[in-house]
Amino acid sequence: METQTGVRAITDELAGWLADTPGNAVPEAVREAARWLILDHLGCAIGGSTLQPGKILLELLGEQGGAPQATVFASGERTSLLNAIYLNSALSNLLDFDDTLAGHPGGTAISPALNVGEQLGRSGAEIIEAIAFAYEIMIRVQNAGRPSPERYRLVYGLSVWQTLGAVVAAGRLLRLDREQWRHALGLAAVNAPVPNMRKLGLELDERPFSWSKNNYGWASQGGVLGALLARRGFLGNDNILDSERGFWRMAGSDRWEPEAVLDGLGDSWQLPRTGIKPYAACRWTHSAIDAVRLLREQHPDLMPELIAGLELETFYEVARNLSAAEPTDIIDAQFSVRHVMALELAGRSARTGMNEADLHDPQIADLRRRITLIEASDLSQRYFDSHETPARLALTTTGGETYRIAIDIPWGDPSVPFSEADRLAKYRALSFPVIGEAASERLEEGILNLNELPTVSEILPGRQA
Repeated sequence: METQTGVRAITDELAGWLADTPGNAVPEAVREAARWLILDHLGCAIGGSTLQPGKILLELLGEQGGAPQATVFASGERTSLLNAIYLNSALSNLLDFDDTLAGHPGGTAISPALNVGEQLGRSGAEIIEAIAFAYEIMIRVQNAGRPSPERYRLVYGLSVWQTLGAVVAAGRLLRLDREQWRHALGLAAVNAPVPNMRKLGLELDERPFSWSKNNYGWASQGGVLGALLARRGFLGNDNILDSERGFWRMAGSDRWEPEAVLDGLGDSWQLPRTGIKPYAACRWTHSAIDAVRLLREQHPDLMPELIAGLELETFYEVARNLSAAEPTDIIDAQFSVRHVMALELAGRSARTGMNEADLHDPQIADLRRRITLIEASDLSQRYFDSHETPARLALTTTGGETYRIAIDIPWGDPSVPFSEADRLAKYRALSFPVIGEAASERLEEGILNLNELPTVSEILPGRQA
């Protein structure tokens, strides 16, 4: 389909692809990667309930009540579909331990798919397929609308794009037809949160960091609502991705490359490109954490008291905005590269999450003060050009020795993979203390065999016989 100006109508083409592509088009390698991302997401959503923001969300939405349609993973309680989706998606991002690919795509794809699939009684295979389609569309549209560096520094947001992941996950399970898909995409887009990154507390003069973070609860709820309404015949804008007034403008971007949405669609799946985080901190800090970890592994006698100073060369966002020397709470600490580096130096790695007591620990505070941050223009260019998050570290000892290391791609990226044993250890550490060992193991076994399950309900916390 073409518009009157001859430009391909992206919305209609995506609607046709989503309506007509069979689930068995998802390759086995994509399904395998999806199972691990689902398990990781569940661990993060369950573990996120232990933070104070998570407790507030659970208490507030619990007071709202609602028909028992879907499960809250951290508590096993059942509430309305939209409330459950809000809670599960929001909780999954609180620890900043969730998956990563130009955002945290699982935050708005996985909980919506699990909860909608639970309510509709869809098979595990269908849920996996819905998640794969959700990653595919939201990542392609987000990349096609990536703004210029100048605009990016003024306005950007992850949840605005990721709302499309929620509508696709729900729409596939609702089995929308082509016309319904066009309206569902339009309805989800106008439900999307504003691009809020630059007013979250990322910049130092905006601290402390907002507990709303990427607002994935709202994004997921808005996307699913769009699919539910379209399924009942509710009309939305049916060409939301098209023209100079399209969704990319609504999302705050100044650039749009529509062909990037369609090129290779269904051939080069996006989901396997997603990384699993080894550290509970902003992904931008992970190369710096890796650098400290590897230097300590190479020099096991390098105790904190022997370190005179560290000089970190990094890209714009880290050097300017993640440089807080005195984070005020766990959320704020997730966005302080000095703090997470200090934790790694002191043997208290963010790999196991973070502890409130460390925020005020004199040793950690002293180590934070020894770190110097430098913006390197070549590293900033690599970040803007290709989403890379590189770092170069020089560590000087009190004896005058200097050790150097450079990290191009941080641990957890598919090219530097987090091992299967590490993934399981992470999930268990997050889930066992909250839902108990038996429920956690049942959920783990079910998700890793999700492709064969007739329904997901039987494995969710609180749903076991």
